[in-house]
Amino acid sequence: MKADDPKDVIEPEVIPPGSNGDGPSAGEPVASVRITRLKRAVVSGLILDMVDLYSFMPSPPVILAGAAAGALVGWYLCRTQEVPPAQRVWWISLAAIYCAMPKTHFYPLATLILMYRALARR
Repeated sequence: MKADDPKDVIEPEVIPPGSNGDGPSAGEPVASVRITRLKRAVVSGLILDMVDLYSFMPSPPVILAGAAAGALVGWYLCRTQEVPPAQRVWWISLAAIYCAMPKTHFYPLATLILMYRALARR
């Protein structure tokens, strides 16, 4: 071989996904993932609001039963909403307090909060 012979060098062109506008950019979820998250948030929020609806009487046994049921549903929420482990105790406690408080059964606060959280997440 001659030292003066030009050699053809083939270099592959590597383009990150989504950088040229043909797909989602890195870190941005696909629409189907966001819709699935929103559906899970609505169903989970409705379950918590239904538990709150059935614990509407301000008597001590109903308040304790509402708190226990709210804690169980709060644990379920943590599982379905992918809550970080450091926040799970707070979510379970807030769900128990929400179901134990009287006069909150007419407001769908859980559904609204979870919908907002699902839409705000990336």
